[in-house]
Amino acid sequence: MRVTEDESAQRFAAVSDRFARARDRCGAGELRFRFADHDVRLRVAGGALTDALHAPFAHLAANDGEGAPQLAIDLWDVTESGVAQPPAELAHPSGSSWDLGDSLLAMSADARFISHAARRSIAWLDRRDGRITGWYADAADLSLHQRGKPLQTLLALWARDRGLHAVHAGLVGRSGRGVLLPGRSGSGKSTATLASLQDGYTYIGDDWIALDRRADGTHVGHGLYGTACLESQHAEHFARLHPQTVAANGAPEPKSVLLLSQTVPERLARSVPLCALALPQVVDRVETRVRPASRRDALLTIVPSSIFTMSPRGGRGDAQRMIDLVEQLPAYWLEIGRDMRQIPRRIDDILRDVDAS
Repeated sequence: MRVTEDESAQRFAAVSDRFARARDRCGAGELRFRFADHDVRLRVAGGALTDALHAPFAHLAANDGEGAPQLAIDLWDVTESGVAQPPAELAHPSGSSWDLGDSLLAMSADARFISHAARRSIAWLDRRDGRITGWYADAADLSLHQRGKPLQTLLALWARDRGLHAVHAGLVGRSGRGVLLPGRSGSGKSTATLASLQDGYTYIGDDWIALDRRADGTHVGHGLYGTACLESQHAEHFARLHPQTVAANGAPEPKSVLLLSQTVPERLARSVPLCALALPQVVDRVETRVRPASRRDALLTIVPSSIFTMSPRGGRGDAQRMIDLVEQLPAYWLEIGRDMRQIPRRIDDILRDVDAS
């Protein structure tokens, strides 16, 4: 096993060396930001790739990050830099691999190194030293997911190692109180989150939120991406957020990415304490209504959508964190009607009900 571990470390070092060559050839844009009290440094070699990958994290920028970061991310653009990716036989750690359908995950035998390949890109995570390094074939050929939520799989794994458990949910806040909106794709999470943002709520995220449990048992939700994914036909309902939209490419990617960090940066926040769960559900009527939901309703909404549909899938620790959350917070059904202007008013009703209880 020792030989296998050393081999994976050598492959990671080779990827890092190629980033250094790309940086020397075309320079590297650097962004220091803070996610859930962790300092992160993101360096990208290639101008177009820098613009694309910095945008989702711009709202988390921290100007006081001068020391060694807790996570260092180094990425390069093969086309612009002229530095080729490693050969296919050395592209992943030596160990196990899993085909995820539209991507590939591989892990070294000692679980230190994990690589993720998707859409002409591969990035590696060194879990011990807190480093991510990798390449993209061409900044002009990024998928909407790569533009809106770059490195999501590896960042989720890194966050889980630090006790932060990801949930498939939106999160908005007002006056320091957060309402978490969990649910499967198509349930109305993004619609409810963006409607609330447009009406004055603080935006933390629309479908990837990290849960952090405090010593007193309360929970905080942390956002990572200052972007939102939205069905293209719904973009017209959010005209004030539309100017910085990255449009979908057609049938394979029917959604658009809204670059909120460039449109309404003052309304984006890093995190917020959680006070309630709102379970979104699209209904065939005009009015949007709120009604109480049981703990069972909340569990059946948050656990399957977060454990079974996210990549990477959550484990026992993630499920237990969600159970703890449901036991602590009141839950409500948010029945979303065709008049989206009513959504923030109903979330106001939830906050008033929490205050009164």
